[in-house]
Amino acid sequence: MIKGTALEGETPLDDISGLIPDYITTREELIIAESKNILEAELKYNLKPRFKNESKFLFGVHRDMFCYVWNWAGKQRKTNLNIGVPFSEVRVEFKNLLDDLQYWETNKESLVRVATYFHHRLVKIHPFLNGNGRWARFVVNLYLKSKYNRIINWPEQEYIKNSEFRRKYIRALSNADSGNYTELSLIHEKYL
Repeated sequence: MIKGTALEGETPLDDISGLIPDYITTREELIIAESKNILEAELKYNLKPRFKNESKFLFGVHRDMFCYVWNWAGKQRKTNLNIGVPFSEVRVEFKNLLDDLQYWETNKESLVRVATYFHHRLVKIHPFLNGNGRWARFVVNLYLKSKYNRIINWPEQEYIKNSEFRRKYIRALSNADSGNYTELSLIHEKYL
């Protein structure tokens, strides 16, 4: 069991059976371990920014971000969570999203609009047991860097605490679930 209070909007860590480092007992230790792993993934992908509009590539990004912390990194969840599509629909929703991404590119949707829709859908599908928000932000930046040579400078330190920004971000994602993308678009635009 990991000690510490879950953050607002965070996927609960009810099952830690896939945890690799045996020294981790607190949420703070987990955040540090995951952050180190994510930094290594950032170094790998920033050396040669590339984006492939393929499920295998996107699942591989998650694996690279969390492979030293979780043995299920990069593997689709096999249970339903309190957020996300039913696990049996993840692959279909992923295919639909990648088709939509190609459509948005072909029809020259605005950079902010594509980033907003892509980010939201990745989070909404929620293909993994955990790390979905960090992975979605990372993937969107890979996409933006490879296609437009730009990134969103997310205030990542605000996500690991119950901050005003985190509350605003979660509210924006929730509103996007209902079809209102205004707040989420404004966040993307602000940090782009």
